[in-house]
Amino acid sequence: MSPSRRREPALVDLSFTLDDCKPGSSFDKCVDFRVAAYAFKELFLKAKELYKQYRLKSLKKKLGYLAAALIALLNGLRGRETIEAIEYFYETGERVLKLRARKRGDVRMVLIPEYIDREDVEHVYKLLRRRGEKGTRKRIGFFLWRNFGITLHSLRYSLVRYLHSNNVDHSVIAAMLGHKDIRTIQRYYLRGVEVD
Repeated sequence: MSPSRRREPALVDLSFTLDDCKPGSSFDKCVDFRVAAYAFKELFLKAKELYKQYRLKSLKKKLGYLAAALIALLNGLRGRETIEAIEYFYETGERVLKLRARKRGDVRMVLIPEYIDREDVEHVYKLLRRRGEKGTRKRIGFFLWRNFGITLHSLRYSLVRYLHSNNVDHSVIAAMLGHKDIRTIQRYYLRGVEVD
């Protein structure tokens, strides 16, 4: 390798355990929320620091994908809603967003963490302009699956299980996720978990 070509530094060196993740249906795949929130934030901040230092395009991509994962995880968003939140945040710079839930049309509040900047999601925004919403979701999903063995939607499940384990009322969880019926939460997100 020529000395002028810089190598990308290792990004994924955190031990990131997936709790309750079993191969099979996505209903059974759930990442431990606390572990995921901590690990993704640490990876994101490390990628951000390395990008500032090296300015490599591959780090810019990872930074955008990790930002998308964090936004989805912390807000319990579906894939399309994640892309919509990134698009709105990039265009306006607003950190508190009101989005329509994809399935029912209810308005949901989405919060963008203060450590995520518009520049951090620029790659995802440009990818959205080139590939469309579906292509962008696929790229983010492929990144998450290849590097962590999880899907974008499994992050949504982890938030539900975390809230349930902390005794948050199911009607509040349903409202947060844009569901009108709390039975949806119990049927799909808490399958195999004891519900009072």
